[in-house]
Amino acid sequence: MEDTKNKNKKINSLSVSTLIIANLFPLGGVLFFGMDIVSVILLYWFESIVIGFFNVLKMIKIKGSLNSPYIPFFILQYVIFSSVHFYAILGILKLGWTTGEAQDIFLLISKYFNVIFFTLCTLIISHAFSFVSNFINKKEYLYKKLFQQMWAPYKRIIIMQVLVLAIVVVFIYTNLNTSMVALSVLIVLKILFDMRAHIREHNKVL
Repeated sequence: MEDTKNKNKKINSLSVSTLIIANLFPLGGVLFFGMDIVSVILLYWFESIVIGFFNVLKMIKIKGSLNSPYIPFFILQYVIFSSVHFYAILGILKLGWTTGEAQDIFLLISKYFNVIFFTLCTLIISHAFSFVSNFINKKEYLYKKLFQQMWAPYKRIIIMQVLVLAIVVVFIYTNLNTSMVALSVLIVLKILFDMRAHIREHNKVL
């Protein structure tokens, strides 16, 4: 039993380290590669999609199959949530489009996707590592209920995005000239929040 606890603690530590390293890449992008506020916010929106994807995998693992109404229900409501969230980002950042058609939105996303692609990959790797090491190898799925897991991403995403959007509003409407500093502060706060949420979630199962 003691060996299992020590092993799980090592997994937790490695998982947290991976999370921190992955989240430092956006900071490097801001400091050295010219990522702007739009790139950072869209990056975190894409990360929320990644979190939803892995939550579907977690629900499937808990159930042991796809045969549950909770899984398609989660996918449907998460798509709606993500869409509303995306349009809120467009509104706050004042990123309108000429006709409002899907093609224009796709062009808008593709414009920034090349900039955030590498950093997004590092975040995907971090979430994949956490899923395999914590949820699968530590067998966290044995202690999770399907209905509770369906709502789990919102605890992390809503608070994180409220924090992000609040800082964005301050950033835009106070006409800050120190854009690099403001973005760096935003990313550091996001890292600290992610660490806290990650530790609280995975330390429950030792």
